[in-house]
Amino acid sequence: MAKTKRLIAFSVSFLIILITAVLLLFFLGGKFDKAVWKENPDSRVRMVDNFLAQNELKGKSTLQIEKLLGEPDRQDADNGLLIYTYHLGKEISFFGYDEEWLVLWFDDHNNVKKYELQWPCAFQCTARRLLCNCPSVYV
Repeated sequence: MAKTKRLIAFSVSFLIILITAVLLLFFLGGKFDKAVWKENPDSRVRMVDNFLAQNELKGKSTLQIEKLLGEPDRQDADNGLLIYTYHLGKEISFFGYDEEWLVLWFDDHNNVKKYELQWPCAFQCTARRLLCNCPSVYV
Protein backbone atom coordinates (compact mmCIF):
# COMPACT_ATOMS: atom_id res chain seq x y z
CA MET A 1 0.00 0.00 0.00
CA ALA A 2 2.78 2.43 0.92
CA LYS A 3 4.59 1.54 -2.28
CA THR A 4 1.50 2.37 -4.34
CA LYS A 5 1.09 5.74 -2.58
CA ARG A 6 4.73 6.62 -3.30
CA LEU A 7 4.30 5.65 -6.94
CA ILE A 8 1.17 7.79 -7.25
CA ALA A 9 2.87 10.73 -5.50
CA PHE A 10 5.89 10.41 -7.78
CA SER A 11 3.69 10.20 -10.89
CA VAL A 12 1.64 13.26 -9.90
CA SER A 13 4.81 15.24 -9.09
CA PHE A 14 6.37 14.28 -12.41
CA LEU A 15 3.21 15.26 -14.27
CA ILE A 16 3.07 18.65 -12.53
CA ILE A 17 6.72 19.34 -13.37
CA LEU A 18 6.20 18.29 -16.99
CA ILE A 19 3.09 20.46 -17.43
CA THR A 20 4.86 23.44 -15.82
CA ALA A 21 7.85 23.06 -18.14
CA VAL A 22 5.64 22.87 -21.24
CA LEU A 23 3.63 25.91 -20.16
CA LEU A 24 6.79 27.91 -19.45
CA LEU A 25 8.22 27.07 -22.86
CA PHE A 26 4.93 28.00 -24.51
CA PHE A 27 4.36 31.29 -22.71
CA LEU A 28 7.98 32.39 -22.46
CA GLY A 29 8.73 31.74 -26.13
CA GLY A 30 10.56 34.56 -27.84
CA LYS A 31 8.61 37.70 -28.56
CA PHE A 32 8.89 38.84 -32.17
CA ASP A 33 11.46 41.61 -32.60
CA LYS A 34 11.90 42.85 -36.17
CA ALA A 35 15.48 44.06 -35.60
CA VAL A 36 16.59 40.77 -34.04
CA TRP A 37 14.78 38.81 -36.80
CA LYS A 38 16.73 40.67 -39.49
CA GLU A 39 20.11 40.81 -37.70
CA ASN A 40 20.23 37.35 -36.12
CA PRO A 41 18.56 34.72 -38.33
CA ASP A 42 19.38 31.86 -35.95
CA SER A 43 17.11 33.42 -33.31
CA ARG A 44 14.07 33.37 -35.62
CA VAL A 45 13.07 29.87 -34.59
CA ARG A 46 12.27 31.14 -31.09
CA MET A 47 10.19 34.06 -32.43
CA VAL A 48 8.25 32.51 -35.30
CA ASP A 49 5.33 31.15 -33.26
CA ASN A 50 4.80 34.52 -31.61
CA PHE A 51 5.08 36.25 -34.97
CA LEU A 52 2.52 33.97 -36.64
CA ALA A 53 0.12 34.36 -33.72
CA GLN A 54 0.30 38.17 -34.01
CA ASN A 55 0.25 38.50 -37.80
CA GLU A 56 -2.16 37.23 -40.43
CA LEU A 57 0.06 36.64 -43.46
CA LYS A 58 -2.55 35.45 -45.96
CA GLY A 59 -3.38 38.26 -48.36
CA LYS A 60 -0.29 40.35 -47.51
CA SER A 61 1.74 41.63 -50.46
CA THR A 62 5.41 40.96 -51.06
CA LEU A 63 6.14 44.56 -49.98
CA GLN A 64 4.23 44.09 -46.71
CA ILE A 65 6.05 40.80 -46.02
CA GLU A 66 9.44 42.36 -46.73
CA LYS A 67 8.58 45.29 -44.45
CA LEU A 68 7.78 42.81 -41.65
CA LEU A 69 10.49 40.19 -42.22
CA GLY A 70 13.06 41.75 -44.53
CA GLU A 71 14.31 40.23 -47.75
CA PRO A 72 13.75 36.47 -47.98
CA ASP A 73 16.73 34.17 -47.60
CA ARG A 74 15.63 32.41 -50.76
CA GLN A 75 13.29 33.40 -53.56
CA ASP A 76 11.92 30.88 -56.03
CA ALA A 77 9.08 30.57 -58.50
CA ASP A 78 6.68 27.73 -59.19
CA ASN A 79 4.74 28.03 -62.46
CA GLY A 80 5.55 31.72 -62.47
CA LEU A 81 4.27 32.23 -58.90
CA LEU A 82 6.63 33.60 -56.27
CA ILE A 83 7.85 31.64 -53.23
CA TYR A 84 9.71 33.28 -50.32
CA THR A 85 11.72 31.23 -47.86
CA TYR A 86 13.04 32.47 -44.51
CA HIS A 87 15.56 30.34 -42.65
CA LEU A 88 14.54 30.12 -39.00
CA GLY A 89 17.59 28.41 -37.56
CA LYS A 90 17.97 25.20 -35.60
CA GLU A 91 15.13 24.07 -33.42
CA ILE A 92 15.90 21.79 -30.49
CA SER A 93 13.66 18.77 -30.75
CA PHE A 94 13.33 15.36 -29.18
CA PHE A 95 15.52 13.97 -31.98
CA GLY A 96 18.26 16.60 -31.77
CA TYR A 97 18.60 19.77 -33.79
CA ASP A 98 16.44 20.38 -36.85
CA GLU A 99 16.67 23.23 -39.30
CA GLU A 100 13.37 24.99 -39.83
CA TRP A 101 12.06 27.34 -42.53
CA LEU A 102 9.07 29.61 -43.03
CA VAL A 103 7.87 29.22 -46.63
CA LEU A 104 5.36 31.63 -48.21
CA TRP A 105 3.59 31.04 -51.53
CA PHE A 106 2.18 34.03 -53.40
CA ASP A 107 -0.71 34.18 -55.85
CA ASP A 108 -0.66 35.83 -59.27
CA HIS A 109 -1.23 39.24 -57.61
CA ASN A 110 1.83 38.72 -55.38
CA ASN A 111 -0.25 38.31 -52.21
CA VAL A 112 0.40 35.45 -49.77
CA LYS A 113 -1.76 32.50 -50.77
CA LYS A 114 -0.48 30.11 -48.09
CA TYR A 115 2.47 29.62 -45.79
CA GLU A 116 3.93 26.83 -43.71
CA LEU A 117 6.74 25.92 -41.39
CA GLN A 118 8.97 23.26 -42.90
CA TRP A 119 11.77 21.02 -41.76
CA PRO A 120 14.60 19.77 -44.02
CA CYS A 121 12.84 16.75 -45.46
CA ALA A 122 9.65 18.67 -46.30
CA PHE A 123 11.68 21.53 -47.74
CA GLN A 124 13.54 19.12 -50.02
CA CYS A 125 10.27 17.47 -51.10
CA THR A 126 8.60 20.80 -51.85
CA ALA A 127 11.59 22.09 -53.77
CA ARG A 128 11.66 18.94 -55.90
CA ARG A 129 7.85 18.56 -56.03
CA LEU A 130 8.07 15.10 -54.51
CA LEU A 131 5.46 13.30 -52.47
CA CYS A 132 6.92 12.27 -49.14
CA ASN A 133 5.98 11.77 -45.50
CA CYS A 134 7.82 14.63 -43.87
CA PRO A 135 6.67 16.54 -40.81
CA SER A 136 5.30 19.88 -41.91
CA VAL A 137 2.89 22.37 -40.38
CA TYR A 138 0.46 23.69 -42.97
CA VAL A 139 -1.25 26.96 -42.17
